[in-house]
Amino acid sequence: MKTIFINPFLMFGFTFLFVMVAFNFKLSGLYISASSDVMNIVFLLLISLSLFIGCLYKTTTINRNKLIVASKSVSLNKSLASGILIFGFLAECLNNNGIPLLMVFRGESYDYTQFGIKTFHVFYMGYLSASAVVNYERYIHSKKRSFLIPPILSIIITLLIMNRGATFLIIFPMALMYISTLKVKFRIRHMFIVLSGIVMFIVLFGVLGDKRMQASGYDQENAIYEIGKADPIFTGLPSGFFWTYLYSTSPFANLLLQENYNNTDRGDVGDFISAAILPDFISKYTNPDLPNKYALDKITPELNVATGFSQALIIYGVTGVILLFMWFLFVNAFFIKLNQHAYLISTCATLSSMAIFMSFNNMMIFSSCVIQLIFVTLLTRFKINKAFVL
Repeated sequence: MKTIFINPFLMFGFTFLFVMVAFNFKLSGLYISASSDVMNIVFLLLISLSLFIGCLYKTTTINRNKLIVASKSVSLNKSLASGILIFGFLAECLNNNGIPLLMVFRGESYDYTQFGIKTFHVFYMGYLSASAVVNYERYIHSKKRSFLIPPILSIIITLLIMNRGATFLIIFPMALMYISTLKVKFRIRHMFIVLSGIVMFIVLFGVLGDKRMQASGYDQENAIYEIGKADPIFTGLPSGFFWTYLYSTSPFANLLLQENYNNTDRGDVGDFISAAILPDFISKYTNPDLPNKYALDKITPELNVATGFSQALIIYGVTGVILLFMWFLFVNAFFIKLNQHAYLISTCATLSSMAIFMSFNNMMIFSSCVIQLIFVTLLTRFKINKAFVL
């Protein structure tokens, strides 16, 4: 039962099913005009297929012997990983002329999209996430608390640079690993720990979101309520709850809106591959005009994503959506196969997190995600002076 949390096929199906149900409660006034019978049917079919494949796939256990053999070398590597994380953070903050979180709380102007050293930032964030999930898996099997240093450092760094996406890509895999590797039955106290963690994360998510909006020029303390036309049900709750609802459902609303405005099937297979298949650190150089060429119609300018299938739909229509889903299945099967004998839990937890966030954006072209999977696959196999690189 617990392995469903590290089964990316099941997590994809359950996530999109939840999003569709939550969206249809229409707890935002922005959702009134968004509807598409065709896309609803397509996604119900994709959800059904994903759940079916997920039921057939059985997550195997990691080969613990490799961890035992590697334990001495791995123990030498924690300081290397921590050193890389700290060095990268200091270098990027120096390049930014300050720590983003402190800049925001001082009321200084800060554009999070411009943070980081060009090119270096992509590889650094991939290493940061990979180091966190791999070392957390090592902690699960060895119970050595020193393995928690890289994950804790990674979370602190992503909070300091106000990169909520990167924080998600660390906390979600770790949470999924925690649940899936519990040695006892999932009791009420475990549920309480998980729910408490979720609530704390939602509240923090709202606080950071509000602060970032203020730093972007919004004067109101809770501007998100007005922008998102919040239902009165959210009155009195921390803003994080509406942030979470809006973030989880507005991408699907935006996706449906493309059908309403006939903003679909406008391109060819070449543009589809560039926009929906190739990692963005490649496509932004080979085909930089794609975002402008295939612009997204939005329910409001502030909410500018439409699930991971938006570009596929706009460029290649329903066919593009189906082809991207098939690519999703292949990518998952490929990395699961490569890592079936070592760090499978880290791999499956990362893939499951990506499956969840496909409801928000196309994680398979997101540079940090691609590099994180590559680093987990490769750097856990290579050594420098008898110590693993990751």
